[in-house]
Amino acid sequence: MKKSQKLLNLTLITGLALSPLSVKALQKTENIYSNLHSDGSSYQTVVSSHLSWIDEGDVEDDSELKDILNINGEEKFSQNGTKLSWKSLGKDIFYQGKTEKPQPIKTEIKYFLNDEEKSIEEMLGKEGKVRIEFTFHNDLKNIVRVNGINTEIHTPFVTTVGTMLDSTNNKKIQITNGKVISTGNRNMIVGLASPGLYESIGLKELQNLNNITLSYETTNFSLNSIYIVSTPKLLEETDLSIFNKMDSLYDNVQELQKNMDKLEQGIIELEKGTTSLTTGTNELVNGIKNATNALEELKNGAISLDNGLKQILFSLENAEQEIAKMNLTESLTKLSTLKNQNTVTINSLISKTGYTIEELNNFYIQNDLANYKGTDETLQNIKSTYELIVLLQTNNEAINTTITNLKKINNQLNSLIINLKDAITTTSKGATTLSNGLNELKNGLNKIHNGAISLNNGATELNKGANSLKDGASEFNKQGINKLNMYVKTVKNYTNKLEAMLALSENYKGFTSQNSNSTNFISTVKSTKITYQR
Repeated sequence: MKKSQKLLNLTLITGLALSPLSVKALQKTENIYSNLHSDGSSYQTVVSSHLSWIDEGDVEDDSELKDILNINGEEKFSQNGTKLSWKSLGKDIFYQGKTEKPQPIKTEIKYFLNDEEKSIEEMLGKEGKVRIEFTFHNDLKNIVRVNGINTEIHTPFVTTVGTMLDSTNNKKIQITNGKVISTGNRNMIVGLASPGLYESIGLKELQNLNNITLSYETTNFSLNSIYIVSTPKLLEETDLSIFNKMDSLYDNVQELQKNMDKLEQGIIELEKGTTSLTTGTNELVNGIKNATNALEELKNGAISLDNGLKQILFSLENAEQEIAKMNLTESLTKLSTLKNQNTVTINSLISKTGYTIEELNNFYIQNDLANYKGTDETLQNIKSTYELIVLLQTNNEAINTTITNLKKINNQLNSLIINLKDAITTTSKGATTLSNGLNELKNGLNKIHNGAISLNNGATELNKGANSLKDGASEFNKQGINKLNMYVKTVKNYTNKLEAMLALSENYKGFTSQNSNSTNFISTVKSTKITYQR
């Protein structure tokens, strides 16, 4: 009975902390609770579902669970395969069940003492440098059509690891992809990972997001409870709207590349024409005419190049204006709302204990509840409530960090567009200079036509200039336009992959159902303490 009540309390608390706000429509939150061995392997899993915003009468639901039990009410249900029909009394329904379905995120934990891998039993009570390595494997793979190619993309997950260490026996605490917060005699530790993100995107900067490493120095090793929460969410759709502006930029750069190729080819033809001019005055008229025609083509190509550059510059200015108008308020508001929900939940939990937070903290320390293993239900409830409060406070810190990072990314995008504008402006000036030069060259050819005697000398000098122009145009195309084209193609490829991941996130409807609005995988590695003095 006590075990069932504890599970019910945990379900209710977690539902308050993690369930999203919504309009008046059926909402379903699915929480998968797992107990893990110290190595990360699962040995006990319970799936709890919460139906809210429901009216009286028949409520249609979906679930793959077996041995379903209503844990918070008297509502009856009927089941036909995965289809459930509840007889609603107009109240929230909490039910749980069993499944043998493998979870999408696998956890692997390794422990090291003084750089030697050890088991927990070998490390208990020992002194030295501790390193705990968490490796997460995302098994939820999908074949998605990206850029016309079948691509393996993982459904995105964000995984949070949280635990606590006392300051008496532990120091120099560090965690990758996370933060350590000291409260005096305790240290709150939280780390973030996104398993499968690197494999999906292929960007090397994301390579370490499958792993979290916790390291510290200890004088008496013990393992506190470790909480791991995974949710199938990465970005909101509005966060990716700016990348839509890259489509116009991509098209214009492709046009620029075509015009530059034509220009380079025209310069090559010019060089061949000037070489022919040096063979003799017999081909004087035809040679000059061909050179003049070639120069006219080059002039048209230069004009097209200049127009293409202006169009790209116009597109960049539009993108810059869109970024200036882009309002991150909605995303930041959602994060702030989540933070406020956490704060409301914290205050509610504190109020239910009958203590202030300072009194609750003192009671927790004075009764050594961090290491409490007894059966007193009151102490157990205070212990779990306090630790959940601490975890929610730490989650609020992580939300603050996320808000800061969103603002930073927006600033980086602004900086990128400014740099591109500068580069295109410089290129446009070069195209104008080239066009003016071609006009002058055409005038020179007309003057050459007036005198056959000076033709050979002029043609020879012209040939030398055409060689230099060909080499310069080739270098400009290779080092400038080609690289710009490759860069824009790379950015578009990453954008398309991110959009595919966002679609997979939006389409994820549950672990054991097809109608969940929110799914959370909550795992716990139980604390392990030494029971005798070594």
